[in-house]
Amino acid sequence: MKKVMIVDDERPARELLKMAIDWEKAGYEIVAEAKNGKDAYEQCKLCKPDVVITDIQMPVMDGIQFIEAVKREKGRQHFVILSCHESFQYAQKAMKLGVEDYLIKDSYSSTELYLLLEHLNDREDECHFRDINNLEQRNENLEGQESLIRQAVLGDAVAMEKLQKTIGYGRKQFFMCLLPLKELQERIGRIPMEIIREIQLLIGDVPNCFTMAEDANHILILVFFESNNSLLKNINSRHLILARIREQMERIIDMSMTMGCSNIHQNLSELGVCIEEAKKALKYMVFTRKRKVVYFEAIPDTTKLLEVDMLNKYIAKAQEAFENEDNENLQKYLNQIYGLDMQGMAQCNYLEYANSIFYGYINQLISQKRLNLEKLWNGEILSFSELNNLESVKEMREWIYSRLCSIMQALKQEYEYSEYVSKSIAYIKQNYKDDIKVESIADSIGIHKVYLSRVFKKETGVSLNTYLNEYRIKKAIEMMNVNNMRMSDIIYEVGYNNAQNYYYAFKQVTGVTPREYMKNVHE
Repeated sequence: MKKVMIVDDERPARELLKMAIDWEKAGYEIVAEAKNGKDAYEQCKLCKPDVVITDIQMPVMDGIQFIEAVKREKGRQHFVILSCHESFQYAQKAMKLGVEDYLIKDSYSSTELYLLLEHLNDREDECHFRDINNLEQRNENLEGQESLIRQAVLGDAVAMEKLQKTIGYGRKQFFMCLLPLKELQERIGRIPMEIIREIQLLIGDVPNCFTMAEDANHILILVFFESNNSLLKNINSRHLILARIREQMERIIDMSMTMGCSNIHQNLSELGVCIEEAKKALKYMVFTRKRKVVYFEAIPDTTKLLEVDMLNKYIAKAQEAFENEDNENLQKYLNQIYGLDMQGMAQCNYLEYANSIFYGYINQLISQKRLNLEKLWNGEILSFSELNNLESVKEMREWIYSRLCSIMQALKQEYEYSEYVSKSIAYIKQNYKDDIKVESIADSIGIHKVYLSRVFKKETGVSLNTYLNEYRIKKAIEMMNVNNMRMSDIIYEVGYNNAQNYYYAFKQVTGVTPREYMKNVHE
């Protein structure tokens, strides 16, 4: 099934085109749509459509600029212009860029569209017959290459000998680097095997580079190069080769990626050592910036161990600073725990240890102080894996510091509110679904409504009614975003007895109507 992208700033035009024919019957599927050239350019690099049907006159980046940008990247998509009569001169200009055809808005027929797709299929078949042998051969070579490297890394003597013959082993040296796909996954979601293969084929275009998809999350790159007598020249050769590899990758993913790189080796029996060095270098990324090459030899001395007693002392000091509401010392000790003393590969285990202590401490505080997660982090559930999987020590330290500060602030606020105000807030959170008013809140805690209103406004800065409405609308938004409930059900679920009152309160709190809010969320 061939892939199609539709680009037009007018939604009705996009919808009309999607309904014009039975795309599946024609052997196509619509995989993406965009409302301007810039958005389309970004999506085009990710989903790689076979056919792009695009308008010309669009905001941000017009159709001509979009096509030119894709062509500069040597994109092989077929382009079809979706034009109106007034912009026909633009369509003529686009034809010079190799656009296949154009459709006139509001007047093209389903028959015309079917014929156009059939024409594109014929063109594709011609290209396919020219390229298929070469592509199949490259994929076959890649699979054989992966098997060979895998066996050689495991110490298979026959595989090593075959690898030696393949590269014409003489005065050659080699190194390995490991490419993690996590950063790419964060950007585009699940990575199809085709993209992994495309990355491997592009890297394979660099002379003497061999690749292996080590698992679903990493690509291993084995690189051979001519040996030099000068260590400085060898290091420079490695740097230039890696720069070339990164340049090749950026052609299809448009982003720099982190890489862990081993030392330079000469004996093929050291392939196993080589890959372990690359893995350790990649693991050390937690102490460095992302999007860079981490070299194994640049890792600090791993023999210096951080004493557990000293680490526990720092942790106790940080907890003491929290109890004393001493923000300055809290930062100081967190910096010591997650700072220079934590450098080195041997210290990676200490990171998990420190993270687990602070994670447990935060959960203990929440339980002991009976804190409301709704109030702290909008109901977000604390996750140890979220903390432990952060990609830098700095991010781990900031994760812990921000949550401790939130708890400190919440405890301060609870202590600052009087008993009446605290009870009023608790009553609202428990009974917001009911038809409650200031009188019922005051009656529940046994004071006059006028006195309660005055005290509540003084301590919180807002009236009881405003607080009630804001809380109800907050709960309504949660239902709209998560539960996909009908609007009529939400209105009564959050305590409003008619739609008019709900719509008025929603706009007062958010500045937009519920319909406008949902439209902004989905666009």
